[in-house]
Amino acid sequence: MGLAAPKIDGTEVAEYKATPHPKPFFKTVLDSKRMFEGAKTTVTTKVENGAFEIVSAHETRVGRIDEIAKLSSTGSVQMRTLDRTQKDVDGKIVREERIDFASTAVLLPERTFPEVLLPFVLRGHSLEARDYVYSWSVDRFVARVYFEIAKKGQTITVPAGTFRTNQVVMYPDLNDWVPLGSVLTTLAKPLLPKYHMWFEEAAPHRVVRFEGAYGPPGAPELILELSRSTP
Repeated sequence: MGLAAPKIDGTEVAEYKATPHPKPFFKTVLDSKRMFEGAKTTVTTKVENGAFEIVSAHETRVGRIDEIAKLSSTGSVQMRTLDRTQKDVDGKIVREERIDFASTAVLLPERTFPEVLLPFVLRGHSLEARDYVYSWSVDRFVARVYFEIAKKGQTITVPAGTFRTNQVVMYPDLNDWVPLGSVLTTLAKPLLPKYHMWFEEAAPHRVVRFEGAYGPPGAPELILELSRSTP
């Protein structure tokens, strides 16, 4: 069964308060406080006529990152293109890239999505059983990750208010790197680095809170909390 698009008919704009995680799980040489202290993230999601688009803007102390992700929502959700631009505080472009996920030049597996967008892609999918996708960081680093419900009907409070949510955890499949076997994989699961996502229980299942690395394990960790959403 493929992934389903979010239950949105038109456009949704969600603003998030971004803060560095006070107790990071991963070790990293990058300074999450420098990147995320006082940051704001705006995510615009549009689902219309078979098209699915996620536009995100990250305003930080050291500049701004803009991402435009285009997907198809006819049948199973598929990634199409990602445009990403990073600017410094003076507005100078310091990083710029465009990725065509449909190209056969790099034959990516189905269900491959940019790692940083996964919370906003998975929100429309049925979460009744454990499932998987492939997370893309760069073409040389693609990994399978599992996601599953940790707690149903959990009430949490964020700047936008109090919401009844389903908490979902996402974690890597170590067998992508080392063949551990089923026994060792089961024993290692409690120790695996995890990403935590709280989806609004009612449709359209907005992302209410996210805790985890902004990227693959080892990337700076942050907390996103919904501060405003329209409609």
